[in-house]
Amino acid sequence: MVNSVPKSGTNLMIQLVLGIPGLRTAKFVNTQNIHELHSMLPNELPAGHVMYSENIHLFLQKLGIRQIFVYRDFRDIVVSWAHFIINKHHAHPLYHFYDRYLNRRFEDLVTHVIEGVQHPQCRYPGVYEEFRPIFPWREVPGILALRYEDLVRDQESRLHSCRKILDYLYGNSINENIKNHVIHLMMQNVKSEESWSYRRGAIGDWKTELNDRQKAVLKKQVGPLLVRWGYEKDENW
Repeated sequence: MVNSVPKSGTNLMIQLVLGIPGLRTAKFVNTQNIHELHSMLPNELPAGHVMYSENIHLFLQKLGIRQIFVYRDFRDIVVSWAHFIINKHHAHPLYHFYDRYLNRRFEDLVTHVIEGVQHPQCRYPGVYEEFRPIFPWREVPGILALRYEDLVRDQESRLHSCRKILDYLYGNSINENIKNHVIHLMMQNVKSEESWSYRRGAIGDWKTELNDRQKAVLKKQVGPLLVRWGYEKDENW
């Protein structure tokens, strides 16, 4: 199963894993329909943004499902999520608010993505509160947690991530020649233009897209998280 924080390269990871011969895609799952995985067939690959809970963790363990968890610099998630709301996710409560009350000003939308909205026409807790229940998966033993940045930084980094995936799924049950061939197939299977949610996938957009106030609010929200996830050495950024 591919599980991820939204806007962290979910479709890219799905494409990489589906490059492994014999695997086929299954349904997109969420926290509410996760128990439908009871009917999953061998070698199917479900994917989604599933919140962590001990019960869900035990349920996946009972089914023998291996989980690849993808995460990303939260500051870039904020920027990508705001663009996604504007360009694709018009059902999101912030889109109507952006269209009607913010005069379609992107900078103001980003502020409300970060800080949330308490308005008679829109209630939104902010993207950190929205996504935070997914974060604990990164710390769960037995799960392969990979950074989005390592999938897109360069070819060598992506190759290394593919090898981690194969080692996690198959261990020493396949030899090096086969492993190298499968890694090649995984790399060849990536077609970003076929992902409906793909925009740019850039690393570090937050440095130019966020203003000083937005950065300050994010520092309070996720400063320690960014250190723990290895994106910063301290909170002086």
